[in-house]
Amino acid sequence: MKSPYMRIERAILHSKRVLSLVMRSLQITSIVKLDICSYVVMQEIDFEFKTMCKRPLLNLDGLLKTMHIPGI
Repeated sequence: MKSPYMRIERAILHSKRVLSLVMRSLQITSIVKLDICSYVVMQEIDFEFKTMCKRPLLNLDGLLKTMHIPGI
């Protein structure tokens, strides 16, 4: 069974790929990119966490800081 970190990392990578495709098709500027990326990634992580642990994610900021994901 995959660890929670691996599943969350996979969710982040997936949401980044989807975001990249959407941004290219809509030609979204980089100023808007950060807000959209943050929102998409947070929604994806929150969903994954609720699915895995059957409870809401409380310490998302702390979790992201420990993961050192580039681009976030």
